[in-house]
Amino acid sequence: MLKLGAGIYKDWKDRLTLQSYKSDWADALSYRVVPSTIEIFLNNLLPAIAFSQDLSNRTSFQYGINEILLSQGISGLLFGLAGYPLSIVGVSAPSCILCYTIYNIFVDKHTNMPKSKYNDGFEFFPFMFWVYFWTAICTCLSSIFNMLSFFQYVTVFPCDIFGLFINVVYIVKGCQLLGESFHKNDTINDVADGFGNITIALCMTFFGLLAKNITSTRLFNHKIRIVIKDYCIFLSVIFWSGVIHFGNAFKFVHFERLNISKSFKPTSNDRKTSWLAIKHDISAKYVFLALPFGIIVWILLFFDHNISSLMAQKREYKLKKKSMYNWDFCLLSLHTFLCGLLGLPAGHCLIPQSFIHTETLIVYKDAKKEKKTDVAAESENIYISGVVEQRFTNSMQGLMMIICMCRPFLVCLNQIPQCVLSGLFFILGIGGIQGNAIIGRIMFLLSDYKTGSLKNVKSKKLFAFTIISVIFAAVEVLISQLNYVSIAFPVILIISIIVTFFFKYGFTIEELQVLDAKVVSRESIKNLLPENLHSY
Repeated sequence: MLKLGAGIYKDWKDRLTLQSYKSDWADALSYRVVPSTIEIFLNNLLPAIAFSQDLSNRTSFQYGINEILLSQGISGLLFGLAGYPLSIVGVSAPSCILCYTIYNIFVDKHTNMPKSKYNDGFEFFPFMFWVYFWTAICTCLSSIFNMLSFFQYVTVFPCDIFGLFINVVYIVKGCQLLGESFHKNDTINDVADGFGNITIALCMTFFGLLAKNITSTRLFNHKIRIVIKDYCIFLSVIFWSGVIHFGNAFKFVHFERLNISKSFKPTSNDRKTSWLAIKHDISAKYVFLALPFGIIVWILLFFDHNISSLMAQKREYKLKKKSMYNWDFCLLSLHTFLCGLLGLPAGHCLIPQSFIHTETLIVYKDAKKEKKTDVAAESENIYISGVVEQRFTNSMQGLMMIICMCRPFLVCLNQIPQCVLSGLFFILGIGGIQGNAIIGRIMFLLSDYKTGSLKNVKSKKLFAFTIISVIFAAVEVLISQLNYVSIAFPVILIISIIVTFFFKYGFTIEELQVLDAKVVSRESIKNLLPENLHSY
């Protein structure tokens, strides 16, 4: 019988002993920490700004930039100081979808009043407190009862689908932001505004992707290529935010910008006096009505958080320090509870930010210079020497999120046009798609020169496996874009995991080792294995 809390206890022993904790901070004395902190801060901040704008519009300004910044600041400090430090936890597109779907179920968006059948004392933020309260209870119990052992069975199939889904959602979100720049499309000025925004977004995307992919070329030398790759996003945001002020080219174009509120104050007019969302006089009806919604949010966190965490710790990163899946998920329950208490949108481990964080901490070496021969063809110029596993970057980006709630920084964020956010979404989405295994298989099938391990799989089976993956990803994207139904998109992820148990009837073991291998090694998930949880 599995011991209650055994996984959490073993995670503590592996990563939260005094020696391990000292090592996590001592290892931060590396150059890689500087570009990593800047890039992960921007990659976490700028999508959050766009999500805040979208969430604000869809909830009649109940949420805003301050709620997103505070949620991500708390999660950065919490996981940077006490959790698995490579996991970037924050507000995502799926968590925003759940927030505004719940809002639209109960509240009339036009009047910002409860719908007639809920006009008996319903209030949105007290209700969301109870939704997150039930979610936090379920999340904590999941860790205590070692339910995360389920993820020992997770393979790359659902991870690739989830990764493709998130990347496509980013591209869709970028297109939606650009669509808003056309306003109502009534006048020639509206059309000019729209195409002006599209021009900036596409230029930023084109040059940003060129700079990010410079390490696959032999331009300059290895060190210069790494520096360009490290700082291109940061410089792109500054440059393209400034381009709109150059000369008279965009003098008459209106660029949409972020709505900001007072520093360290809630956005909603109903909450100007206090951050606390809980109220003692809420009807018991809504306390228990929040339970099924809390379970839905828990399902989202259970799968999205842990699959994202697995993807950030893939075996090709050559991580050396222990993972903390059980304790991380328990810590997420505290973050979820705090979000409910303060009226913030809850978050989970983010994709692609988490594996981007890991990748920014990778120490690359020049394969040609060191005459390295066992390097994959697509990255023949460089190879992974190791990863700087430390706590500074996550903690610092969390602190910087909270600092951004100060008025001068809010004003600076207000200067970033939405088309630049669209450009960033395109860079993140297209960059993620470039490295997605499903897209890689499609390219392999369409290629006339075939090389690599996929040659060992029969073409018909490879085609069938790829089609199944594409169908799952497409259905997940479709459901996430439909009103009311969008709250059920985590179900597709669950089904994709279940489907992997039936692959053995259609594919050989050798084929599955190529197409659907385990995401991480057994050593890295040893605290999820039942045989290790029978004792403390």
